[in-house]
Amino acid sequence: MAGQLRKGFQEVLSRRGVAGAVYGDSSMFHIYIGKSSIESLDAAQLKGIPKPIVSAIQQALRGRGVDVLSYTGGVTSPAHTEREIDRTVEIFDDAVKELVEAKVLPRI
Repeated sequence: MAGQLRKGFQEVLSRRGVAGAVYGDSSMFHIYIGKSSIESLDAAQLKGIPKPIVSAIQQALRGRGVDVLSYTGGVTSPAHTEREIDRTVEIFDDAVKELVEAKVLPRI
């Protein structure tokens, strides 16, 4: 399920023209904002998203009922159904749209 969520989140960022990437292993996901690829970034750079952007993402998602566990990442589990994953992607899309319109998220 995490792969489906990561793919959905990445599609949202791409469709909305946001400079960002979604990555993770196994059941984890992380959202990076700043570049469209994380290939050349080290750990410090991945954790270097400006705090106002991190806070805005957290607040936009929490206000819609999605809680990221830390920073801009989270975990999925077998308890999350495909329907819940799809709904979470919809919520993420709505949050990203709001943050793009507010000029909080950088565009490509």
